[in-house]
Amino acid sequence: MSKEEVEKKYNQYRSELYQAMNLALENSDLYVTEITDEALDISMSWDNLWHPSNWERELTIHRQTKPKRIEVALWRSHPEGDQLIAASLGHPTRHGTGLRLNLIQAAPKNIRGKQKVFPTIETAYELYASMLNCGHIRIVNPMKIQLVNYYCENSFSKLHHNPEHKYQVKKVSK
Repeated sequence: MSKEEVEKKYNQYRSELYQAMNLALENSDLYVTEITDEALDISMSWDNLWHPSNWERELTIHRQTKPKRIEVALWRSHPEGDQLIAASLGHPTRHGTGLRLNLIQAAPKNIRGKQKVFPTIETAYELYASMLNCGHIRIVNPMKIQLVNYYCENSFSKLHHNPEHKYQVKKVSK
């Protein structure tokens, strides 16, 4: 299969993911899309624990080299204009047995309010992992110990180390 055919196939999977997620979210003010140019610009304006250009660089790399990637922008409908409240980017593991969550970022609290964004992003990853027949989600290089603990509270494993990165894992049903 050519690179273009692979990209087209996984664009269809991502489209199905967004449709399924938006159907599940229809009774809320939330919805998901791919990471659009607008979402990228907004996310780069948020305070980051790492340099904001990481989003642009990582999204460019993923789009050029990871046709099976997952990219999720989580939006909240708002009378004054829709608000981006989280973004995430990942791809299947090297052998395709899991789905890596490489980047996730929530909007500052003054934008997202009390909205918990991780459960919705996690659901999107679980659904996409199921679509790709992956058996687990792997959170790669969590930024702070508070996040490690939060992920543990949400059924992820303790922190593992290997020569490439630190990670936490949660099994998902195929």
